[in-house]
Amino acid sequence: MTLADDDPKMYSWLLMSSTDVGEELRSERIRAHEKHREHSMESWPVLSAERFLVLSEEVGEVAKELNDAKVEGRPIDQAALRKELVQVAAMAAGWVAALDGGSPIHTDGGL
Repeated sequence: MTLADDDPKMYSWLLMSSTDVGEELRSERIRAHEKHREHSMESWPVLSAERFLVLSEEVGEVAKELNDAKVEGRPIDQAALRKELVQVAAMAAGWVAALDGGSPIHTDGGL
């Protein structure tokens, strides 16, 4: 028995394809590395403070969207929020991969 069997509506997110999200995170890691090159998450030693700074900057962008929506009295821009959360997840995934001894991203289809 799985969580999804207990209450399909509550756990429907578990049934979504993680492949799509995984590919999106991989693509974001590649995009960020191509943009920042030697200053990307993929370029520093595993225990580098720069990794934390990159991740924190992305979390700050999430906070900015939430705060701006509140201050401006508008709904949260779901697309902007999702974009920033994907960037947070991609940077965190890059750090985890480095901790696990994984190689940097490759544009040939592998992570």
